[in-house]
Amino acid sequence: MTELVRVRPADGLRALDSAASDALAPAEAALAEGRIEDAIALFGSTARGAGEKGDTELAARARIAAAAALRRIGRTGAAIDSITQALAQLEEGASRARGDALRLLGLARSDAGDIEAAVDAHTKAEYVFAVLGDGKAQARERCSLGRIVLEQGRLGEAQRGFVEVLDANGSGAELDEILIAQAGLVEIRARRGDTAEAIDTLTAGLALARDDQRRDAEAACLSALAFVQGMLGDTAKSDEAYDAAIRLMRACGAHRATAALHAATAERRAARGEVAQAREALRSAEAVVGGGRDRLAAASIALARGSIHEATGDLAGALAAYWEAIDEARIAGASSIERAACVLSGQLDPDQVSSSKYMRSALLALAAEGDRTVFALRPALAIWMRDRVDALGIPAQERPAVLELLTVRAAVEDAPPARGAALQVTLLGALDVRIGGQRISDRAWRTSKAKELFSLLLMHRERSMGRDEIIELLWPDAEPGSGISNFHFTLHSLRRALASTKAASAPTVRTEGGYQLVSTDRSPIDVDVFALLLHEASRFRRVGRDDDAARLFRAGTALYRADLLTDLDAEWVAERREDLVRQYVSALRQLAELELERDEAPAAAAACRKFLEREPYDEHVHRLLLRAYQASGDTALVERHYRSLVHLLRSELGTQPARETTELYEKLRGKDARLGPVAPVLVTTR
Repeated sequence: MTELVRVRPADGLRALDSAASDALAPAEAALAEGRIEDAIALFGSTARGAGEKGDTELAARARIAAAAALRRIGRTGAAIDSITQALAQLEEGASRARGDALRLLGLARSDAGDIEAAVDAHTKAEYVFAVLGDGKAQARERCSLGRIVLEQGRLGEAQRGFVEVLDANGSGAELDEILIAQAGLVEIRARRGDTAEAIDTLTAGLALARDDQRRDAEAACLSALAFVQGMLGDTAKSDEAYDAAIRLMRACGAHRATAALHAATAERRAARGEVAQAREALRSAEAVVGGGRDRLAAASIALARGSIHEATGDLAGALAAYWEAIDEARIAGASSIERAACVLSGQLDPDQVSSSKYMRSALLALAAEGDRTVFALRPALAIWMRDRVDALGIPAQERPAVLELLTVRAAVEDAPPARGAALQVTLLGALDVRIGGQRISDRAWRTSKAKELFSLLLMHRERSMGRDEIIELLWPDAEPGSGISNFHFTLHSLRRALASTKAASAPTVRTEGGYQLVSTDRSPIDVDVFALLLHEASRFRRVGRDDDAARLFRAGTALYRADLLTDLDAEWVAERREDLVRQYVSALRQLAELELERDEAPAAAAACRKFLEREPYDEHVHRLLLRAYQASGDTALVERHYRSLVHLLRSELGTQPARETTELYEKLRGKDARLGPVAPVLVTTR
């Protein structure tokens, strides 16, 4: 949680003589009266006057006080500029003024989301105070550093810092730092699955903070309490602590802390399926951040947005948001958000080969820290990951820690299963249906018509279908009596097949007002995910987000492993299959164009080759492939591919390449003298 402590104008001014103190008095009086803008102006005037007189010490201290006031009203950039000027005016070496300036710079950098710069400033401040022998100020810096690295997800480092604060034996940390460190340690234990005595510890700390009017410590205790209660599933108490923390942070003007808590709450609510409440918290986070580029806040907001998209079934939106969270978290150094987003996107990413690599890396890193937060909120995800430990290739020596990380604690064992946990269906390729992990065998289906009826109801599961409508699609040429008889026999076979797994979560066929497949599990099916990915990719391309568009087109085309329901030959299946093939080849074509525009020639060539396996006579894509080969520097392939195209068109269609294709080849040939003239291609008569 971002720090609420404000550096008061008087901080570090004890060494000033009375004349210097008098010079700052009007500004301090304005600040005490709440006239912050007037105070800032007066501090600035004092700094300029002192600078003109050569009193750099007074000028620096006036700028430090002005920076504290600027930070108080959210003008972070101006505060950083003022501190930077102050540091430039101070003499090198350890001084209280330099320590105060570095501390304030760390707080302001943290406000701005520049986490690495904040860590650097607080580390330097701690060193200065250690040299000065100021144990209290040194403990304060350790506490600030602990909170920053905790926010980043570096649990071990944060724990060491907080323990050092509590081990000061009364000579260092004050009550503020003791309570903040204690709250931090409780949160770390909760992230690692240990919530024993957490509520009692935080409640006691909260009472002390309130009695002593320690607002920073109070906010830290409330934030940790909201987190722990949320982990324990006590929604009402978690929301109560969240609301109280937000009120306090808002009153203190702690904008970053407010945004971070809003985003974390939005993610927790989405994981519980409370979509409306999650959206409300997300909107609050976005409103606080506004248009600023706070990378850490952007990462936490993107993670929450992905959780909401996933909860509503918008898997393409979830993937895009999780990938955005990964990118922003890497820049901000927010390893916990990056790892959580990797795991969450990995379960949705159709390219399971590449996703396995980054999921394995994220899982090992989470196990090293013992951070089980993402799994504690989503017990079904932990179960799913445990089943994939072997497939992910987790090293034997790391496996015990990973399995421990994925162990579902008793507190969450009764949580409802996440979507996708019970019913798993593959329609691209031969039909594959698994309920609770158990596959429905061909013998259980009895007839292909039972498979066909299941597929039809699944693909129209948002509505009821009339009996006559189903008969028209499955038995278009049957006599009325025969069609009805076939329908009821097939419906009976379907129900027996669904019951064959003996799973309580097996879907059923509802017959009220028509026929509809009903399941407690709203898992997305692969054709829906495919369509969503392509839809979002096209939308990103229209608005110029080519990197995101290429990533989604790549994911969508990777998901398309085979044509729809290859083991069924019904007319309605064939029509839907042709439609999906058209979408697939269109996506490959757009992907090839995007990869070329992004100077990713090998990827463009791969997309072209997949396209041409389906549409071998499309010269536009042949031209894209020629350009891709040239861009990758493989001129021999340019020559070879053009010759093969000439042969294909002559032998199969009796035509020549289009003029545009020949002109492109001649142009590419002109760029490389090694390409000789095109030899005639002899076509034998069959």
